[in-house]
Amino acid sequence: MRLGARALGTGVELHYLIAPADVLFDRLQLRGREEPPIERSALSRWSDMFEPPAAEEMELFNEPLVSRSSFMSE
Repeated sequence: MRLGARALGTGVELHYLIAPADVLFDRLQLRGREEPPIERSALSRWSDMFEPPAAEEMELFNEPLVSRSSFMSE
């Protein structure tokens, strides 16, 4: 998708959020839309496997138009 967007001449940003597995599971339970329901053990496994993008990967994307620091100062 990134390359396709670049071919159209658009900028591409990558945003990701990190939250504890317990918080994610609670949000899934409150939403209640997953069919079949996601088990806590599955979410824990997926959370353990998640690796934030490395610096080399982030270099493939444009800098965000709104920086993280602007959110932190609010």
